[in-house]
Amino acid sequence: MGVAKVIGCEAAVIFRQQNLVRMHDYLAEGCHLYLVSRRPRTFIEPTSVRIRHGRIRGRFVVELASKPSSWRFETPFWIDAPEKLILSVDAAKDYYQVIGKRSGRTYVHGDTWALALLSSYCRPDLAEQEVLYIGQSFGKEGELNALDRIIRHEKIQKIYADHQSAQFDIYITLLRISDAASLIQLGSAESFASADRAGIASLVASTLRPGVDRLREQVTLAEASLISYFKPEYNQHHKQSFPGMRSRLARNIDTCGFTNLDVSVSTGETGIRFWSAQRRASRYHRFSCRLPSAADPSDGYLGIAAEEMEERLNLEAQSAAAAMAYAPVTLAILPSELPERMGRGGLGAR
Repeated sequence: MGVAKVIGCEAAVIFRQQNLVRMHDYLAEGCHLYLVSRRPRTFIEPTSVRIRHGRIRGRFVVELASKPSSWRFETPFWIDAPEKLILSVDAAKDYYQVIGKRSGRTYVHGDTWALALLSSYCRPDLAEQEVLYIGQSFGKEGELNALDRIIRHEKIQKIYADHQSAQFDIYITLLRISDAASLIQLGSAESFASADRAGIASLVASTLRPGVDRLREQVTLAEASLISYFKPEYNQHHKQSFPGMRSRLARNIDTCGFTNLDVSVSTGETGIRFWSAQRRASRYHRFSCRLPSAADPSDGYLGIAAEEMEERLNLEAQSAAAAMAYAPVTLAILPSELPERMGRGGLGAR
């Protein structure tokens, strides 16, 4: 018999901190986890862009360590406008606007990398993000979300400072716990007959706790598990100690009667593929172990296999209709106001 704690996380939105807009407040609701990542600097070459019949064509550049690479793109959408349109890109090349040449009106705007990802239908190499840091924000009663934490987070500022002169873009992904359950696993009739009543009692008691306590536990366990799984460069705690015997978190859930922990993260409609020095790039990652010792791993013991989930997610991204659904999530096309740093006049045409 085993009692398993299962937690599923999903990426709600990915963005650059300097491009925060009010829309993030709504997308961040219920997100108490966040992930900081980087990828080679990706931007639109402004002089290559042509907009005809409302469709944007041009060239993207990716600044790789060896040499820049570039390729042509064409957006999978059209802009309906009664005037000629021009493209405006800010000095840092991380944000674009499509503007009416006569009126100066902004028709669409967003992140340049996100537009590249959207236009390539989530091309794998464009989707890859290296995990640098994982954190959480909760408060006493769950009143704080990840957005409250990242705005003045010293660790995030250090990551930005360390990458000032590097050829990387820094991104923040907000994660939401989308699924959580406690499962009793019975392998045979004998195990059912000898089921530990104390373990079942602990499981039932845990489900009767206040919702905020259960959510706090889920957020804390998910954070520790993902740090242990990815081992991000900028995290210090949980990288080696979780879920070993010395881990307070592992001891606590062991006391509650749990024997297994299974935590997964899916990037879903964002299309991104997280990776680290320890893990290959994928849209679905899964941490699975027995408790309280990490010496007895049980990959594939619970739920769907990582390879099968990756295949399912890739199938979902193969149509243009599915790719269009990514736009508001990856912030490739924003319907809301411009980031504050750009002012009321926006970027200004170039």
